[in-house]
Amino acid sequence: MKHIARCCCLVLAVALAGCFPEERVWWSPQGDRAVVRVRDRLHLMSADGTLSASLLGGASVKDWIALTLSWLPDGSGFVCGRSRKVAGWEATKKLIRADEVKRIEDSLPAVMPALEAVIALNKDLSGFEALVSSAPNQQRAVLAAGARVLFETRRGEVERVLRKLGEGEKIIAELAGGAAEFEVHELCVVRLDERVGAEPQSLVCMLLSAPLMPRMSPRHAALAFLELRDDADEVIDLKVMSLDGKASLTVEQDVSTGAFDWMPDGRALVFTRSMGKGDDSIQSIRRIIALQENGALMKPRHDAQPDGSQLKVEAPDRLPEAETLALAIMPAHPTLRALPDGRVLFASQPVTLPAAGAGPELAPRLYLIAKDGGAVTAIPTAPGDLPADLNFFVASPDGKRIAVVEEGTDALAIVEVSNGRTEIISAPHPGWHCETVPSWKSTTELAFAALDEKTKTPRMMLWRAGGGVRNITAQWPADAASDWLTERKSNQVP
Repeated sequence: MKHIARCCCLVLAVALAGCFPEERVWWSPQGDRAVVRVRDRLHLMSADGTLSASLLGGASVKDWIALTLSWLPDGSGFVCGRSRKVAGWEATKKLIRADEVKRIEDSLPAVMPALEAVIALNKDLSGFEALVSSAPNQQRAVLAAGARVLFETRRGEVERVLRKLGEGEKIIAELAGGAAEFEVHELCVVRLDERVGAEPQSLVCMLLSAPLMPRMSPRHAALAFLELRDDADEVIDLKVMSLDGKASLTVEQDVSTGAFDWMPDGRALVFTRSMGKGDDSIQSIRRIIALQENGALMKPRHDAQPDGSQLKVEAPDRLPEAETLALAIMPAHPTLRALPDGRVLFASQPVTLPAAGAGPELAPRLYLIAKDGGAVTAIPTAPGDLPADLNFFVASPDGKRIAVVEEGTDALAIVEVSNGRTEIISAPHPGWHCETVPSWKSTTELAFAALDEKTKTPRMMLWRAGGGVRNITAQWPADAASDWLTERKSNQVP
């Protein structure tokens, strides 16, 4: 399903494949422990930096899509999205949704003709992924799954078709050697108080689409996530699901970025929607109530009728229309955070259009939408205090501070929300840039990646308000955080 990952790179404002700063540290709500990514494994870490054995049975997270996780409010575990390989169609059918099983099995009669058509137009394909990627976007996921099913059940026919390619034997060897396994994507709950090695609770498992970026409601047993759909080009839906996985609801179709968050009441969500198509930077920031007062999911706003039509129903327990809070020219990788007092934090270019000539010089700023949505105000930072890009920032749990990391360097700044005062807590080092998003341990403590001044190697540091910075990973292996920062090669341009 590598085509899903490629599509995700184009659409989501998340860090994939090491291209941009990634989440690598997730502190529990109590700040007593964290989940950390060390190399390609997840570990539990104590407050003093001591690592436990790897989580999830030691599974590699290297090829997972948009790795992120969200702690349960009581700190007893977390929800994460993961990818894993499953051998055999019968085993896969038991995991994925019934609608996906039906789509794949209904498509099987068309798989061989589709492969024939792709091969007729592309004689120089050199691998199974290249073969699938040559099909129209809307057919790729189903074609890949169907080809794997037929390789398992009618292998001889598939091999005869593949041998029409110059590299056909290579593709056959790929399928025989493991490429025929089905890669499923799921959301699961990891309970840390269960026995070591216990299998996580699967909430939803998909083969044709991918559930991404789960985020727990701060007050209810529900989570929001994004679903990357395979039935259209680069389409992402915002969804909510009960924590037991028994109920789900599409809140908004075709959202434009991976920027979304729960409001502090735990019922409403804020998200972005592009004003145009493609990578349009003009975004509307919207808010919608997704949960009922008792924490149950809202019901869909439409009911299906016997004639196949949809009837809109307006009632307190029905999903309302989203309200627009603001319009903004947002960075390429937008971030959106709801603060505990109900205000919404985001970054935007301050510009009025139309503008004469080449237009004004642009410098992004941080903004707050009022709790009632009635006003947008800029955080009063001094000119030049903020980095040139505001793609990656995180707000403290109390909403009083913002940590801003600049991808082009390894500098880290903390901004006071009330007065805009900015402090550089980690100065830039020539030739280095950051690939790690900082993480708040508490309202006054922040973990981030920086160079150890003694060893000149990347480490995790902990900043404390009024207490300076210290290395809390001194006992880690020397190269454990080597990919948290990257040293730029001399011929690279910042």
